[in-house]
Amino acid sequence: MEKTTVSSHPLEVFDMIAIHLDPKELVACVQVNHDWSRTFARHLWREVRIRPLYECPNSLHTLKKYGHFVQAITCENYEMVELLATHIQACTNLLELKILEGRCPYDNDLSTSSQNAPAALDLEPFITILQHAVHLRSLTLDGALLDEKNPNLGRVFDCIPESLKILELGGWDPINKDRSYHLEDDSQQLVQTDDNDTESDATGLLTPLPHLEKLVFRNYAIDYNKQTLRRLLKRCPNVETIRLEDMSTVYHFRFFSSLLFRHCPKVVHLHLLEWYGSFDGDLAALLDASQAGWRTLGFPRSRSNSGVFGPLSSAALLRNAPTLENVRLDSAYDVSSSTVQKLFSAAPNLKRFDAIARDRSHTCDCQLDARDIVGGSDWVCTSLESLKIRIGGIPRPDILARSNLRPFDDDDELHKGTMEDSRRIQRRVYSQLGRLTKLKQLVLGHDDVECNNECMDRESYTEGEYYDRDYYEVDYFDRDYYEVQNGLQHECLEMTVESGVELLKDLSVLKVLELEARAHGKVSSEYNEREYAWKNEFEAKLDTRYQDHFWTRLGYLPYY
Repeated sequence: MEKTTVSSHPLEVFDMIAIHLDPKELVACVQVNHDWSRTFARHLWREVRIRPLYECPNSLHTLKKYGHFVQAITCENYEMVELLATHIQACTNLLELKILEGRCPYDNDLSTSSQNAPAALDLEPFITILQHAVHLRSLTLDGALLDEKNPNLGRVFDCIPESLKILELGGWDPINKDRSYHLEDDSQQLVQTDDNDTESDATGLLTPLPHLEKLVFRNYAIDYNKQTLRRLLKRCPNVETIRLEDMSTVYHFRFFSSLLFRHCPKVVHLHLLEWYGSFDGDLAALLDASQAGWRTLGFPRSRSNSGVFGPLSSAALLRNAPTLENVRLDSAYDVSSSTVQKLFSAAPNLKRFDAIARDRSHTCDCQLDARDIVGGSDWVCTSLESLKIRIGGIPRPDILARSNLRPFDDDDELHKGTMEDSRRIQRRVYSQLGRLTKLKQLVLGHDDVECNNECMDRESYTEGEYYDRDYYEVDYFDRDYYEVQNGLQHECLEMTVESGVELLKDLSVLKVLELEARAHGKVSSEYNEREYAWKNEFEAKLDTRYQDHFWTRLGYLPYY
């Protein structure tokens, strides 16, 4: 019998094993014998994190021997870049590079004298690295490395290899929250700044980055670092995705948007994560920045309690309706019901519309009013696979009090009238939902949420009452417990056969149906045999294990 050794197995087997091993375990494998060392060394050295020299004095010298295995390098301190440049020729297969330099002045530091200002970084070693990294696909630059006052910054961007697919700029917002002092409030002037571009740096002669698909700006002043953005975006004719992250204050978008529209004709995906909000006109300009029309718009909750969408940005959103495929509007309470109705009636390619958030610690969700559905056009978004939105505005005279037994206001018309009128409206809503035959996920409300004080004070934006006001008037230290009440929607669909729920019979691929937080009136609370038969038949096809991972794969927090 032939002896089986490690080297006799195909490399694919060890690839499958190595991905489950942490660095310490890989080190142990490398030290077993020469065969194991040759086999596992390439996995051990695939990703390298270079720390300051005093922490790992020999970390760079080993690159001479193992550099050809390295595919990703993270340099945690710019001081190590000079040493890395002396060994970069050995890293012939480098695909990903991150250079982190967190030093960034804020606000008052900008006004300091040149004598007290920190010295500019020496970018020559980094330029050397870029010149040798000819196969680079992903590049992350952070902090003071992006200082426009550095005379060699332009050369850095000129030396970015044409192989690059992803570029991330972050950690450089020197004006931080003091924008009113450093930037003109007149947004039109920001646009004219680009129109009157008289740069003499010959950026138009630079070769494009033909493979660059994705640009990420994380805590980066896209309204202040104009010279860098001009130089960069002129080389990005094929970029498709823009991602703006960790914006800790309100940014001006018009200058950035004008560059996008002019130089990036293929951009179709826009993601704003952990953002503070914007001005209505600025957001409208950003929504109009795609020549081809946005296909993906992801706006998970704003950090601010103030509104984001106004009449200008809502109109701009609707102008993208023909091309939209995926929309996420967590806690976008200021997107009007009529805007949502018009969008559903004009977006034939829409696959996802997710506008319900688990976390409402900042703002509330938007709501689609049934009266707008009744008075509006038929929905054309028949390709929808995921729909998460509250549907309210349905007269429910059968519901006489709120979930905490407080009566409704005397002028509350939605709890008056007849059930016939209510069910006429509900059938129209069911008929529209029934058109969405590709729907896999339908979420019309949930009760597992956290609300802020604004949600408590403005009940029309919440699914009922989440807070017991009498409870919150008690001193905090006298309370036996601290929790949020489960609330109910009081102007919602009954989801009964009598109200027309059988119109949903064609939703044959539906896997998830969330109807929590619905109040039950006196009429709809009594189920008969027909109701139970329909309920059992409909629920039999559901699968609670199903989850749509589209947004989480893009880096968003999961809904559940």
